Amino acid sequence: MISDHLTPEVKDALLRGVTAIVATSSPDGVPNVAPKGTLRAVDDATLVYAELHPGKTADNLARNPRVAVAVQDPETFSWYQIKGWAERETSGRYFREVCSDVAGLPIHLPRPQAAVVIHVEEVFALSPGRAQTLKVVGRG
Repeated sequence: MISDHLTPEVKDALLRGVTAIVATSSPDGVPNVAPKGTLRAVDDATLVYAELHPGKTADNLARNPRVAVAVQDPETFSWYQIKGWAERETSGRYFREVCSDVAGLPIHLPRPQAAVVIHVEEVFALSPGRAQTLKVVGRG
């Protein structure tokens, strides 16, 4: 099934506080994966997370904005893959929101260096027998 928005099941998984696995690659195609514990849906076509320590993921996104994210719903054990492109913000709405998100966590984390905004293009259900596209959104 193809949808034009993030499905409620994907949003529910994100609301449960999952750690997402973000995959990027260098312009040369060298892959990198990194856990991100602050990923959340902003709306039906946008995700955001706090970049606490810029590293390989930030370097890769600066040169190649293509990104894939894997999340698992801890209640249903369903997996989802989200593909799109990302941009880094060091001021503005999303940056203020991730700073507030991090400040409100029950553990002490450093102030975010940036907000990484992911513009969603596709979402796939990865559970056995469900490897189908749930969402396609044109790059805007």
